[in-house]
Amino acid sequence: PRDSPAQATAKQHARAHRTAQVAAARGVLTAAQHGPMGRYFCDLCDLYLSNDSQKSRRQHLYGWKHRENFTKFYTHVLEQQRQEEMLRAQQQQYQQFQQHQQHQQQPPYQPHHQPPHGQPVQQQQQHQQQQQQQQNQ
Repeated sequence: PRDSPAQATAKQHARAHRTAQVAAARGVLTAAQHGPMGRYFCDLCDLYLSNDSQKSRRQHLYGWKHRENFTKFYTHVLEQQRQEEMLRAQQQQYQQFQQHQQHQQQPPYQPHHQPPHGQPVQQQQQHQQQQQQQQNQ
């Protein structure tokens, strides 16, 4: 199944965050992390690091404030996903209820009149016409 927009965003952000952590551990900046003048920008914390060194980036990525922002962001994303799933389930239940109601309102099935003793329909019609003619005479 396809991911919802919130799930896709969460996965993309988690992937970018893992890339940033790996890059920080290796001392390499990715293109998305370069800010003005080559400074490191953390979009979770919405700040530029004043000292752009491997140590300061690693310290920020593993710091309590960044982890708290990370937890808040993904808690919010997961809550949105749960709400979307609940809404989809409610809509599906409502559609099933409507279908059930429509089915209940239809008249019961009545089979077509079968000719007696398995006679073909044409013979039955001829027989009925003959009976009507006899009654009219």
